[in-house]
Amino acid sequence: MPTNSDPPDPDLGGLFHPDLLGPQRFLELSEQRRLLAEAEESAAGYRHLTIVHGDLESSEDVERFNAVHEVFWKHPAGSNRRTQGGNDYSTFVVGPPDADQVIEAVANLAHQLNPGWWRITQSTH
Repeated sequence: MPTNSDPPDPDLGGLFHPDLLGPQRFLELSEQRRLLAEAEESAAGYRHLTIVHGDLESSEDVERFNAVHEVFWKHPAGSNRRTQGGNDYSTFVVGPPDADQVIEAVANLAHQLNPGWWRITQSTH
């Protein structure tokens, strides 16, 4: 029988919460869940690319950002596309078929447009 000092079962609705787990354990479990989700998607043929591009502070930043997104959304290969991110990064996710082709095209353009501070990784953020 669980005691009050045992962490709650993370699969029980609403109990996967930082107030119940403590901030450090919550962050650890969140990272584990993110990695598992990425691995499951990768096994199903999905591919991921994250660009940490910083805040868009100039018209050139916006042009680079838009160019990369346009290649992602208009590439003929792949399916089930989605982007996620924040003000300073974008993660691109694309499903099969040929998801690698989409990610390669986006990564190639990102490397060409990189103003020097972008971090480009084939993973989620």
